[in-house]
Amino acid sequence: KYEQEVINLIYHINEENIKYVNDFQINKILNNIQELINSANKLIEETKPWELFKDNKTQQVNNLLHILTKIIEVSTFWLKPILIDGVKIVMSQTNVKPTFNRLNDLTSVDNLQLLESMPIYRRMQNIK
Repeated sequence: KYEQEVINLIYHINEENIKYVNDFQINKILNNIQELINSANKLIEETKPWELFKDNKTQQVNNLLHILTKIIEVSTFWLKPILIDGVKIVMSQTNVKPTFNRLNDLTSVDNLQLLESMPIYRRMQNIK
């Protein structure tokens, strides 16, 4: 099942990123986060949550949302030094508080509820 692969990827990336932080290899951390985000996109494409919801497969939808929320938490943690203000907005909207001790704890995102949503970054408009 692809869901388990994504969960394993979360653990693997956290382990690798700890090494990369110690070696100041920020580019490799960013590559790992991009890989994790790509896996989330693939997971959405493969599981088609809109169809699961339509078919009343609530548990499967909840499992998917749980994994995706964990990906948001992990990504937010590793991007915190780079996207300072954006991370604060993500944290306030999702009520996710990413910390080092919670990185591999899949239950850290249990029972979260989204708060008011707003754009993380404003869209750039063409200036004429």
